[in-house]
Amino acid sequence: TWYLYQSLDGAVRVENWGWKGARPAPADYDGDGKADLAVYDKTAAAWYILNSSSATMTVASWGWTQAPIAPADYDGDGKADLACYDRPTGNWYIRRSDSGAMWIVNAGGKGATPIPCYGNGAKDGLRILAFGDSITYGTSSSTDGPNTGYPMLLEKKLEALYGGHYVTVNSGVPGENTIDGKARFGTAAGDEDLDIILLMEGTNDHYRGFPFDEIAERLNYMVRNAVRHGFPIILATIPPVISNSYHDRSEQAARIREFNPEIYAIGSAQGAPIARVYEFMTSIPDWERKLMDQPTSNHPNDAGYLYVRDAFFEQVADGIESGAFY
Repeated sequence: TWYLYQSLDGAVRVENWGWKGARPAPADYDGDGKADLAVYDKTAAAWYILNSSSATMTVASWGWTQAPIAPADYDGDGKADLACYDRPTGNWYIRRSDSGAMWIVNAGGKGATPIPCYGNGAKDGLRILAFGDSITYGTSSSTDGPNTGYPMLLEKKLEALYGGHYVTVNSGVPGENTIDGKARFGTAAGDEDLDIILLMEGTNDHYRGFPFDEIAERLNYMVRNAVRHGFPIILATIPPVISNSYHDRSEQAARIREFNPEIYAIGSAQGAPIARVYEFMTSIPDWERKLMDQPTSNHPNDAGYLYVRDAFFEQVADGIESGAFY
């Protein structure tokens, strides 16, 4: 639903055009001096334009999966051209409205964001998939589930600070290891409405003593799968565990400490930013007592989940403010 404040008379007009998950792409495509309602289907690279001059629909294919779109009048004929920007190369792919020809221009660089694409920035909001095990699910939080897990805490913090419409999808499965995660990741990442993916897996692998190289291979697979689907992905270091009167997790804790540098290597190789969950939690004095659930000894408590949230928030906020997700 579009809510239009008309500058001519100050009236508010409500129009329905598009669907949940479609990317808004308003511009004057028919050259009548008025912006047309338009949406972009990022899964099919299809544009759906409602021409204000004739009330007809134009459907056009231009771009690729998850392409940052940047429509504007680049050829000077008074009509907006369909355009996409390739962040890795700095290339603009423009379909000229005056001739239908493709125009490729290199202007920008790796990681740059086209200003027309950025538009309203964070106010557009994001749909975020949080993928992982029981720590993603929210086990040992006050509700022992998603309502008080880190994804919901992150959603609330993003909306409070940025004012956009943020939705987190909690895809945490208690007891899961990276073998299980790898098996279901493709289905979860196939959600056409997603904008970014948060991945935190490995706690249970180290409890079971799986070989390091196999854990790394499966995490690599999941990151590559996200990239193949066109989704930005943030990879987390594995959270700490503790030993106490309930459990001796000293071996698991040592394995996690030893393995976490490999998380940075995976992120560097795949271009995935790292949420420093382990580092955020263990930087707090007496974190073992203050931030950990004592009976399970391998989950954060409510105070600990705030630090898990903040580790992911650091990277999500950076992507929002740089325009990387738009």
